[in-house]
Amino acid sequence: MIKVIVFDYAGVVVESPMANWAKKTSHPDPEKLKGYKKLTDIWDKGLMPIDQMFEYLSMFTGITKDEIWEKLYGRYKPNQEILEIIKKLRRNYKIFLFSNFVSQILNHLLEINDLTRYFDEVIVSSDYGVKKPDPKFFDILVKKAGVSKDEIIFIDDLKENVKGGNEYGIKSFLYVSPQQLIKDLAENGINLTQQKKS
Repeated sequence: MIKVIVFDYAGVVVESPMANWAKKTSHPDPEKLKGYKKLTDIWDKGLMPIDQMFEYLSMFTGITKDEIWEKLYGRYKPNQEILEIIKKLRRNYKIFLFSNFVSQILNHLLEINDLTRYFDEVIVSSDYGVKKPDPKFFDILVKKAGVSKDEIIFIDDLKENVKGGNEYGIKSFLYVSPQQLIKDLAENGINLTQQKKS
C-alpha cells in the first residue's frame, strides 16, 4: 500500500529555471550548457558558495549577477494544477519534496511562494552532499519516509532520475503533464477524489 508520494521541485512543482532560459534563448551555446551541467553537480551537492554559483550562472546566461535571483529564479511561479493534485493527495498520503537543488535557494523559494505547507518533508541534495539518481540519496529518502520502498511513489521530470528510482525499487513516474500524472496515479490505485481515510 502506498503511504508516501514524492515530488521533484524544478520541472514538476515549478517550471525549471534553466530549461526555460534555454528555451527562450535562440541559440544557447552547447559548450556553455555542457559546462553548466557539470557545475550543477558541484553546487547541487553543496560544494560551492552561492556567490560563486551566481557568478557562473551570470557567465552562462548573460544575466548580471545582481539580476540572477529575479530573472532566473524569482519569476517562475508554482504549477497550480500540481498544487491542486497535492492538496487532494494530502488527505490520505504523506507528501515529500525531493530535489537536486541548493537548499538556501530552495527554502527561500518555498517560503516566498507559500509552498512549505504542501510538504510533510523537504529533502534537498545540497544538505547531504549527494543527489539523484545516486542510490545513496534514495537511501536518505526511504529513511526519512520511515516506510518500505514499495510504499513510495516518486515523480520527476528527468528520465535519469526516474530510471534511478525504478532501479532502486521505488515506483517512479516521468512527469509530463498534470493530466498524465493523474492517469499514472490512477493506474496505481491512487484516486484523487477519494475522501480522507478514517
